[in-house]
Amino acid sequence: MMRRILDILGIILWLISIILIIVNYDSLPNKIPSHYNLSGEPDSWGTKVFVFALPAMAIVVWIVLHIINRSKKLERFIHVPSMNGKPNRAQIDLAKILLDVMKFEMMAIFTFLIVKDLYTAKGMPFVLGFWEPFIILGIICITVVIYLFNNYKLDQEKI
Repeated sequence: MMRRILDILGIILWLISIILIIVNYDSLPNKIPSHYNLSGEPDSWGTKVFVFALPAMAIVVWIVLHIINRSKKLERFIHVPSMNGKPNRAQIDLAKILLDVMKFEMMAIFTFLIVKDLYTAKGMPFVLGFWEPFIILGIICITVVIYLFNNYKLDQEKI
């Protein structure tokens, strides 16, 4: 159930970003930011059409991860760290949940970047400054650490 909710929320975020682009497209200047420096300030600009690049990348990555995660063959390739031999069913299911959480987080990050591009292009930048890449990476790292902790607990239950 949680996996389906994460999928739906990820797609809703993507749709919101598409709607925001369509609503704002005519009022965007001809040049929009295409890259930011470590301080979160734009240091490269692209044409207005570039605003569709991030949602296109986001949905392609989401679809690929979704297909991989739903594949029946995936379990053969999941190598969950286990101290007690082969991973149990709960550990494999937890690895699949991790992929779903990462899909959702990726979609949320892409949506944030799209909104940031739109605001910056319109001359109203919102910048988290130097901390922006660390916040984004921190979210992903915290997710992985929580996964590893839960995987370790499941591994200990086998003993």
